[in-house]
Amino acid sequence: KGTTLSAIHPPQFVVPVDNELLACLCLPDGGHLHEFDETVTLLPCASAPDGFLYAVAVFHSRADASVDRGAVQKALCAIVTRPYVATLTPLLRHAIEQFCASGCDPALVAELYDVLTATLGRQLSATVIGREFNVSLPALPAEEFAGASLTELVMRFGEDVMFLWYALLLGKRVMVVGQPAAAVTNCV
Repeated sequence: KGTTLSAIHPPQFVVPVDNELLACLCLPDGGHLHEFDETVTLLPCASAPDGFLYAVAVFHSRADASVDRGAVQKALCAIVTRPYVATLTPLLRHAIEQFCASGCDPALVAELYDVLTATLGRQLSATVIGREFNVSLPALPAEEFAGASLTELVMRFGEDVMFLWYALLLGKRVMVVGQPAAAVTNCV
């Protein structure tokens, strides 16, 4: 069967990339090695304020010897117009735990959507599937991400961080690979 996108909410939302590609971006290679992880992807979108949509995904892997790869993997992805990565991650992590515990009840996805659309930009707290969260929306310019750390980048790459800097100055593409996906995401 492979990686598939099983539901979109609201149903009329048009994902700006191929559904199979989005599903693969939410469950990166090696995801079955970690119980929980997260990814962030920029999706091109001409109608978005800065030309991109931000796909924040949290996935859960549950060991199961009866399936291929030895684990059942599920992910929830929120696609938003601003880089609210650090804000969305704890809400999505709780939601994916509840989603998997409920037997993948699609009503929970609808509830999560309703909470997120009511919360982002309006409230300082949100109740997601029975749990209260304080919501801290960063007051950052569109090109900056809350949760990314220059210090962590330098500590991870050491003196090799200069190769990354030179590549950026030259307009080169850089691919960062590793596990867990959340650590890689913070380097981008």
